[in-house]
Amino acid sequence: MRLLVFVVAATIFFDAQLTLAEPVALRPDYAQDLVANTAYIAEIELHTAAELHDILKRADQLFNGAEFATGSRPVKLILHGAEALALQQSHYRQNKALVDLAAQLSAFDVVDIRVCETWMQVQKIDAKTLQPFVGTVANGPKEKQRLMQQQGYVYF
Repeated sequence: MRLLVFVVAATIFFDAQLTLAEPVALRPDYAQDLVANTAYIAEIELHTAAELHDILKRADQLFNGAEFATGSRPVKLILHGAEALALQQSHYRQNKALVDLAAQLSAFDVVDIRVCETWMQVQKIDAKTLQPFVGTVANGPKEKQRLMQQQGYVYF
């Protein structure tokens, strides 16, 4: 009987030690603002590759955390500025980390990346030069407006 009590007490003690020794994951401030089953669209302001990479990292954190539920709609990224240049196939080497993360998140349906065809025409960019996982929309600002008004998307 003493052996059984010792084993139970030791198990409880070691389980408590393991629990206390585990690092505490700090949640970013924005995570508390997220609402389950809400559809998000990325708000891109600076139109830089660095900003795009930060947004993708944020989406990755959500995907790996409890905030991104299975079956959630992907975060929409509607690009209509210089940030889209990072997703051209010819710029892969300079933007490898960004492109690889974008491809991974696209494959897992965490993000849906589209580039504005109107912007591409002005920049003389052919859609065939974009990474294979990147789609297009006719007009980026109008598509954002449509998603927000008709499908209930909110800024991410």
